[in-house]
Amino acid sequence: MQYKQMGRTGLKVSAMSIGTMFFGTQVSEEEAVKTLDLAFDKGINMFDTADAYGLGKSEEIVGKAIKNKRQSWFWLPKSATAAAAPQRFRPVPRAYYQWS
Repeated sequence: MQYKQMGRTGLKVSAMSIGTMFFGTQVSEEEAVKTLDLAFDKGINMFDTADAYGLGKSEEIVGKAIKNKRQSWFWLPKSATAAAAPQRFRPVPRAYYQWS
């Protein structure tokens, strides 16, 4: 796996990431966990998710899957958009991402 340096942080992020859009909808929780475990074993340490994916189900699955390896992963979050999930749309305060 190739890695990219994150600025001057000393952190190295894999050149590839895992998308989680279909976790909890078209991909079962069991398969999603297997996918994340396999990706991690192959050196991928970054995943993309959003609270609109599966109306939050994707993030719940990812949280369970990486619970014991949380410090080893990089998370690329997005917040819901009115088009994707109008019932969940709201302004997202900066602190929402800072505590994660």
